[in-house]
Order: sequence, then C-alpha cells, then structure tokens
Amino acid sequence: MRKLSLFMVMLMGMFTSQMSVAGNLELAGDHRGEALIVPFFSAQNNWETYLNIASDSKALHIKFRSIVNGDVLASYNVYLGKAALFSMAMYSLENGRAMLNFVDSSVGHNCIIGGVIDAPIRSYQNTSYQSSVELEESSGSLEIYPISVVDGLNNCDAMVNLWQQGEQTTSVGLANTHGTLEGYVAIANVGRGLLSSYRATALRGLNLPAEHFHPTLNNYDLSRAEGGIAAVADALSVASLTNEVVQLKDINAATEWVVSYPLAGYMNHKPYTTDLGHTTQWCDSFGVYPTTSAEPAASVQVNQQQGVTALQPQDTEYSPTRPAGLCHAVNVVGFGAEPVLADAGAENWVQAPRTLVDLLNGRASVLTWALPAERTQPRVPMLGFRLTTFENGTLDGGKVLANYSLLTPHKRD
Repeated sequence: MRKLSLFMVMLMGMFTSQMSVAGNLELAGDHRGEALIVPFFSAQNNWETYLNIASDSKALHIKFRSIVNGDVLASYNVYLGKAALFSMAMYSLENGRAMLNFVDSSVGHNCIIGGVIDAPIRSYQNTSYQSSVELEESSGSLEIYPISVVDGLNNCDAMVNLWQQGEQTTSVGLANTHGTLEGYVAIANVGRGLLSSYRATALRGLNLPAEHFHPTLNNYDLSRAEGGIAAVADALSVASLTNEVVQLKDINAATEWVVSYPLAGYMNHKPYTTDLGHTTQWCDSFGVYPTTSAEPAASVQVNQQQGVTALQPQDTEYSPTRPAGLCHAVNVVGFGAEPVLADAGAENWVQAPRTLVDLLNGRASVLTWALPAERTQPRVPMLGFRLTTFENGTLDGGKVLANYSLLTPHKRD
C-alpha cells in the first residue's frame, strides 16, 4: 500500500483551511459540508480506490452502500482521537477478494468500530498499523457523516462494551455536536500506470440531530435531514448530464461514464422494471431505447467537429431483447467493446447503444444525456464522472508515449 502513502502526502496540504456550515440544504460549491457522498468506488478489474477525509469532528460515521440497490452493507464509527485526517483504501487480492484497508495518517486513530449489517461488530484500535477487512461488494458508493461523541468516553473497549450491552443511541453528554467534512477520492490502476482523482460531493444545511449511536444502526442517514429525503433529492437532481467521450483506437483511448443514483437506497427514481434473471430491478434508459411504446426515454445529443447530432428514442414498441439499461445504484456505461472500470461480465457495466457507439468511435465528442420533460420525474438525483484512459498516448508535444487517465465530473443541468 505504498501508493496510498504517496497519495496522502500529496493531499495533506489541501486540508488546512477552516471549514464552516451554511444554512439551507444545498450542494457545497467548495466541497465542504455536513455529509459526503462518494458516488463510486471500485476494487474491480485491478483498480484500487483511495479515500482521504478531512474533518473538524472527533468522530465519523461511514456507510458502504450496495452497487446493486443502494442498501447499506456495512458501516463503521471512526473515533479520530487527535487526527484530523482519515484514510482508507479499497482493493482486491490476487484471489479476487475485495478488501477495505484502514490506514494510519501518521498520528494514529483512537478506534474504529463496526462491520457488516446484522453481524457482530469488530473493533480496530490505535491503527498505527494497517487494518484490513473483507468488503461485501467490490464496488459501490459511500456516505460519510461527522458525528457527536460522548464526552469522556474515549476508550475503545468501553465503547465496544456499550454497544454490546444493547445500547443503540444516546443524546446525553455529547461533545463536538457539529462538524464539517471534505474528501478526496483517487482511483488507480497500478499495472496500467493510471491514476485520477475527484472530490467527494458535499451537502450542507442538513441540520442532522446530535446523536451518538451504534456503528451499524442505520437510521442515522440523509432521510433525517431538514426537509427529509425529498429535500436531499432536490439538491442532487438534474435533467441532463454532459461530458466528453474520447474513443481513439490508435492510442487506445477509451471512455466510460459512471452514472450513480446516490439515493437508490432511500427511494426509486427510475421509470420501469426489468427482470435480470435473479431479481426484478428498477431501470433507466441510456440513449435511444424506449421503455415502452407509450413512455418517453432519454435522448442523446452528440457535439463533434462535424456538427451536432441528436438521437431520439426510436419510434418502435418496447423490445425485451434490448439492453437492460441503467439498472443498478451505480452504473458504468462503456462506449467501447470491453469494460475498463468494471470486471468482465459485471452486471453494472452497460454498453451504450450500438447507434451511439458507432457515432462516437474514432472521435472526440461531447455527449449530453437528457431526461425527457414528459417523464414522470424529469429531474433525477444523479452523480458521476467520465474516465478516459490512454495507453501510449502522446505527451510533451508528441515526444513522449505514456499511459495516463483523465477524470472529469459530469456537467449537471
């Protein structure tokens, strides 16, 4: 994990300014808020994800949400002690097991307690060493909250005993009842020499209650924000996503879009259901496929040097043989033939419609994916980015061949 240490050194200087909380619920333009959403992490296809969180709180609560439906799979309370920075990594072993690694930030954390939902909790004390646990899923999303601590209760064993005795939550004797966070996420593929990063989405104005609670008690979440989950959805909702797509075979340039529905674990925002063989899931259309003959789907506009092309849903009846679409809480849309960010055969990897793939192949394009105004929910809470990887791409005016990647968050309208 030497790479994580280097990443931490690069970011330590970025967390030195003071943080403050604003009023109404909104996305924080400076990426500092009362809760963070990490819309995508992956330990698939030789990718690793590193997360650095800066906090002025003495404790954090971290939820790992399923890539499939957004359900909480595991959660942890992190008691920071004197640390102001918490770091962790998600990666896979050679045998394919996905791992979560708690990593020392040079000052050590007092205590980490938590685990898989409905399973016995575990504690990791004084993590001046690296502590690893197995992940339930190798990809998904995260939520991070600053939480209150019980004044004077700073012994890890005492806190574990408190929860094991059946305590669930307390609002008595709390200290440090307000906190602000910011986070940096890096995704790396060491074997291919690729590294890119983005900033976690921050929400402010949530006004969550001051509580200290069991690490795997999951009623402390965004639904308790002022205005409820509807207010959070409004802050996160968009009518379209716009970003670049670069597909150039001569330098092995390939682009994938991450399209994440961060509130999938709270409520559905998708228009139709599809049977994926083992379960029925709510899905969305990406591109030119209709959901039914009477229901509008998304449209796509492609801006290239040659001009602008608009692709509308085909005027045909629904076909069950068409691609399933965006049926997961976290989706990876590929514009090439093989997955880049996801494992081969991963259910959440979706190849864009062939008409769109053919139009984008061999070009650099700007793509806008728009939800139709006639849809029941014309604005939907979505987050994500595009990642373009280059193998033997040119640098320094064409003098150097190198592997590198570019990550750009989607433009949200």
